[in-house]
Amino acid sequence: MIHMIRIVIAFVAATFGSIYVEYQGFALFFLCGIWVWNLFQKDLKISQGNKQRRRKIEVFILLQLIVLLCVDVFSSYYFYLLFFPITGAILLLRMSWFWAFVNFVLCGIHLRWLYPEYWVVGTLVFGMWLVFSVSVTYMNRKKIEMLGKKLAVFERESRKYLQDTEKELVGVEQQRMAQATQRIGQEKEQFYNLTQVLFEIFVPHTCSFYVFDAVEETFLLKSFQSADPSFEEHHMMPNEGIFRLISSQKKTMQIHENAIPELIYYKNAPDIKSILVCPLVKDDRLYGVMMMDHLEVKHYTGQEISIVERICSQFYHVISDSKTLAQFEHLKQEFSSFYQASSALNHAFRLQEVLETLLHMAKSIALYDWGCVVLYNQDVDKNMIVLDSNQDQHQLVGKTFRLEYQKGSVSWSIDQMKPLHYNNFIQKHRHSSLFHQKIKVPNIYESVLILPLYAKDEKIGAILLMSEKNFFFTRIIQNMLEVLAFQASIAIKNAISVGYLEKLATTDGLTNLVNHRTFQEELSKELLRCKRYGHDLSMMLIDLDHFKKINDEYGHPAGDFILKNTAMFLQEQVRTTDLVARYGGEEFAIILPNTSSDAAKKLAKRMIEKIGQSQWKYNQILIPVTFSIGIASFPEHAQEQPVLIEHADQALYHAKNNGRNQVFVFEKSMAISDLINKENEMVQKLEQQM
Repeated sequence: MIHMIRIVIAFVAATFGSIYVEYQGFALFFLCGIWVWNLFQKDLKISQGNKQRRRKIEVFILLQLIVLLCVDVFSSYYFYLLFFPITGAILLLRMSWFWAFVNFVLCGIHLRWLYPEYWVVGTLVFGMWLVFSVSVTYMNRKKIEMLGKKLAVFERESRKYLQDTEKELVGVEQQRMAQATQRIGQEKEQFYNLTQVLFEIFVPHTCSFYVFDAVEETFLLKSFQSADPSFEEHHMMPNEGIFRLISSQKKTMQIHENAIPELIYYKNAPDIKSILVCPLVKDDRLYGVMMMDHLEVKHYTGQEISIVERICSQFYHVISDSKTLAQFEHLKQEFSSFYQASSALNHAFRLQEVLETLLHMAKSIALYDWGCVVLYNQDVDKNMIVLDSNQDQHQLVGKTFRLEYQKGSVSWSIDQMKPLHYNNFIQKHRHSSLFHQKIKVPNIYESVLILPLYAKDEKIGAILLMSEKNFFFTRIIQNMLEVLAFQASIAIKNAISVGYLEKLATTDGLTNLVNHRTFQEELSKELLRCKRYGHDLSMMLIDLDHFKKINDEYGHPAGDFILKNTAMFLQEQVRTTDLVARYGGEEFAIILPNTSSDAAKKLAKRMIEKIGQSQWKYNQILIPVTFSIGIASFPEHAQEQPVLIEHADQALYHAKNNGRNQVFVFEKSMAISDLINKENEMVQKLEQQM
């Protein structure tokens, strides 16, 4: 509403200034002030949807009103010409069709009022411009809609792939959970049966069995039978009271009345008169304890204690079998994961495929929340984050940092070739930088695991895995991931070697451009693509002028220097979608997809002009460089690859024969001229032989 009020006030001020000549300067100053004020508003610079759009409309309307007042103030109808770019900007910026039409009507009324003799011509010209702008804008919108549809298809396919991957990982995790649940159920049943036997034979007040956790120094309740409702069914008991006595003595004991320590496994301890404790000790290591207490004084005979100890030994077998089974399951999963990882890594030959497989297989072993791969470049002594597990969630891919292990944990791990594992990372290590002080990772991950990638003594990089759960990466998982990282290191090194060999096979060693064979292959692919979609394609053949003279006068090293600089120059002049190749000797070739012959000719002229202005010095000697260019286009000049190359070569031949340092586009007359020249050359050779 406020936006419309400001526009109405601006219309009134412009009309007032047009009617009353003495107030024209004041009205112009007022409109210019509002226009400049709009330029400094935040919603014009920061994308804010409709707010930004309304602000832009207001800026352009004010600009047009200022233009109309300038026509009055300076008595010059040339200011009407400014309406053309303003209207075009409104349409191209996709602000409003309505305001573009309002501009047309506004200009027509003003022109009719001040310059009626030009009204018809001006209206026609401005109308044609409006129609042209509308048509161009409409075509651009159609292209954007088409790209939007393609993007939607790509997004749908990506989402489907991610859902399938997630289902696969969830299925593996559910299978593991089912196996663990079954194993725990069997273990509980065995513990319960043994406890029940002891309870029925000796009829104690409470019979319980605890397993000792040496890491946490706690006792975990596995099974119990009790006639007391105040028995604590908590699964974890601290190493205090009766439990401290057991862990220190590690032997079978009968304790009576006042000698009994605090029984912390009761909420309200009853008047216990006797208790028998039978620890499970093997090789001086405490595994657990069985306890039976009584409300009356009970003295166990040596035979009874022997029976209790014999039954307790069965508890040890259950614990051992459970651990063995768990280790076997882990070993089976480990071998299965290793087999899958080895198979996947062996089938990946490209570096990108190897890195993606590494993150995928790591997630099948441990369902981490975020991970990335860092590669080390020995030539520049820098690390680069090359791949992210969550589609560059934290926008870190492509970031580089130096291998200075004091600066970050990842650099330390790569430099020392040792893994790093953090728990409670949010609290204890929140001030530590993972990559570099300038590269920030959100402080939402509790568990962090950094595994170096190396082969023998060669540093390759590191894989970083993070989870929001604390103590997520157990020792077993860490061991499995370390072996996976070792296998991946070999695969990465092989992929880099394959990439290097491919580069040697496809790249010219002097100029680092693609070679002649690769050029032929890429041209064939581009022609097929253009035939399928009906696009244009242009090809340039470029030949350095008087290159033999450069070699003769300055030496072959100077010639190599010119070839290298020319290659870099050509790559700087073209788009990223274009391909520059070394065709052979002092000849270069450029493939220009979606480019007509006219556009290619403009580019060629610009390149010839720039190369003429370049000053390349070799050993403090300025060497002038020029080249000639021949151009042929598909489908204008040829439909097939050999014909297209031949026509570009003929155009290049005419450029060199007509004085060099120029561009020629193929014409049919060139082919006839070439035939005549070839016939003349053959006649001259025959005459010389005769």
